[in-house]
Amino acid sequence: MSEVNLEEALRGTTLRVYWYILTVRKPVSAREVQKGLRLSSPSLALHHLEKLADLRLVQKDNMGQYSLIEEVRVGLLRFFIGFGRHLIPRYSLYAAYFIGLLVGYLIAFRMAFDIKDVYVLVFGISAIFTSVYELVSVWRMKRL
Repeated sequence: MSEVNLEEALRGTTLRVYWYILTVRKPVSAREVQKGLRLSSPSLALHHLEKLADLRLVQKDNMGQYSLIEEVRVGLLRFFIGFGRHLIPRYSLYAAYFIGLLVGYLIAFRMAFDIKDVYVLVFGISAIFTSVYELVSVWRMKRL
């Protein structure tokens, strides 16, 4: 299946179910998905699990549990990286990097303040602001 078709199929509740399986990292049943995502019924969870199985992203075992076959990074998932069981926006790494650079600079060069320090502060603060803004934007999109 092409990436465009996969991105179209992996939206809304189906994406939420896939996200849940990505973060749980163990085989799950329809009931677990229903409880974990607070869906209205196990049959709704089952519908989306079957949709993921048709996309060949999860597989069903003999016990009726679904497990991850393949991780894909399409749509909103492109903006997240995995750390163990957690998916965090990659912009958080950029924000942490720029904050670390600016704090390190301010600690290392506490000398007399001159014009070059103004440029460093403006660059550092604008880089931090931009990466934090993108981080918040992506995090809000995740909740939709």
